[in-house]
Amino acid sequence: MAVTPVDLALYRLSSPENLGCSLAASCVAEAATYPFEVAKVRLQIQGSRELLPGELRFKGMFDAMYKVGRYEGAPALMAGLPSGLLRHSIAGTMRLGLYEPTVNYLNYGTTTKPSDPDEIKEVQLWQRMLASSSTGAVAMVFANPADLVKTKLQSSIKPAPGQHIPFTGTVSCFKHIVSTEGWVGLFHGLKIAVPRMAWQNMAEVTAYDLTKDLLRKHYDMQDGLPLFFLGSLSAGFFGAYLGNPLDVIKTRIYQNPMGPDGKPLFKGPMDVFTQLVRKEGFFALWKGVVPLWIHVSAFSVAVFVTYDMLRLEVRKMKARRDGHKV
Repeated sequence: MAVTPVDLALYRLSSPENLGCSLAASCVAEAATYPFEVAKVRLQIQGSRELLPGELRFKGMFDAMYKVGRYEGAPALMAGLPSGLLRHSIAGTMRLGLYEPTVNYLNYGTTTKPSDPDEIKEVQLWQRMLASSSTGAVAMVFANPADLVKTKLQSSIKPAPGQHIPFTGTVSCFKHIVSTEGWVGLFHGLKIAVPRMAWQNMAEVTAYDLTKDLLRKHYDMQDGLPLFFLGSLSAGFFGAYLGNPLDVIKTRIYQNPMGPDGKPLFKGPMDVFTQLVRKEGFFALWKGVVPLWIHVSAFSVAVFVTYDMLRLEVRKMKARRDGHKV
């Protein structure tokens, strides 16, 4: 007796299930690709000021990873990981977990798709872009404190003899910021972090979603590892090259050292942009783009493939409970 194929798309995930998948996928991706991000940050801050005694200079991503690991110790490649996991527990869960309900709301006026296949409508490009940018922006508002701490820890260098850094880990960095700047200091850089996250999330998620739909439509690909992998490669490319300028500005705002006059080197995002282009050239806005591309591509593969594979497995479990063989 032939087994009738079951349409797994008919099995919907509840909000807790969807958010749980996005939480797990975000944390797995962050831990797996973290050394690339450390290298990216160290490359981006290079050139913003004179080198300090004993500070390393890097020629590229792999050179940065090698030198940081050799001269500062392997743990330096994972500096700030707890804050990174906290950041993605918040931002990753919201930007992915809320995307589909937001798209559905823009398309149907409700957060869930209609159960009747005849009522399903094609998602428009503007709906994907608006949903991904808005969920990314909202997520960053809540995740900014953890992102700020992570960037400070990633950019801290090994102190020269007789010098010390005022924090040694995630908790001490949080305490240092609050004690020196107050609670409002945890939201330092929000003006650039929110549009940066909205822009990059729009590029990544829209590219991922649109690529999957095009591959389904023109190449008859079904949900599974090959489809999710190709979609995530597209997300990594567009996310990195469109998002790098704002990422460079955000990193320098977060790191923002004191100038010779004892005041912060940069007054704000536009000041970073002006000084960067004037002193280092226009293409300095893409400084670290190769490590960012490698990191974002690796992260996109890890997060999107894990996210959609987990969601696929949840749908299969529900189908098996109904007696289907999948």
